[in-house]
Amino acid sequence: MRAVFLVVLIFFSQVVEAKPLVRFAIGDWPPYVSEFDPQARLLERLIREAYASQHLSVTFDYFPWKRSYEYVRQGEYDGTFPWNSTQQRRDDFLIHSVPLVQDNGVFFHLKSTPFDWQALTDIGKYRVGVVVGFKQQEVYRRLGIQAELIETEEAAFRMLMAGRIDVYQTSRLVGLTTARRLFTTDQLQRLTYHSRAVEVNTYFVLFAKHSSRSAELADALDAGLRYLQATGQYESLMFLESPDVSPIKP
Repeated sequence: MRAVFLVVLIFFSQVVEAKPLVRFAIGDWPPYVSEFDPQARLLERLIREAYASQHLSVTFDYFPWKRSYEYVRQGEYDGTFPWNSTQQRRDDFLIHSVPLVQDNGVFFHLKSTPFDWQALTDIGKYRVGVVVGFKQQEVYRRLGIQAELIETEEAAFRMLMAGRIDVYQTSRLVGLTTARRLFTTDQLQRLTYHSRAVEVNTYFVLFAKHSSRSAELADALDAGLRYLQATGQYESLMFLESPDVSPIKP
């Protein structure tokens, strides 16, 4: 009887100590999120710490981006990140208020490609690549720009380096990180990006819209982010401009 009582006591102690779990479906987009590189998980660390400050724990499962998006839209996971806030996403998801991070979107291309643009439609005369499920896919379609559909960011940069596409738009930081990981120093010398930013990207978590706890999770994340910013921890977690990340000059 005493042994049974001890087992029950231990079980309930573990339940009481366990933190509520927030489940995320994400993809691979270093240095913000990465399945394989623990040093390229800036936003994973940020979200983990933000929720820890609110006494919540998190778990991350990795899938192709389009599948992550659908898993959350269908309510199989609590959230996915990092995504821009668009009208379609505001229709499909609950989006919190405090941004995770902002950075510039730029066009990457080979130095041997005489690339320039003023209006976005100018890129229509080039061979353009876009990752399936990224918002640029819809933007290009709406503008009548024919774009090669590509499965991953890495594949897009390999196609760019091989001359199979001329232009690829992505986050400057993500692009620099990806290129540095994929290519040799000599290859990096062939690659550049246009100095004019296409846009300032503001990234958020998309929460399952019809989940009964999404509003609570969104509020907790905002509270955690505000806490990290107020205490100075945000800056230490988000070392965005490490000189090791920027081997390419526009």
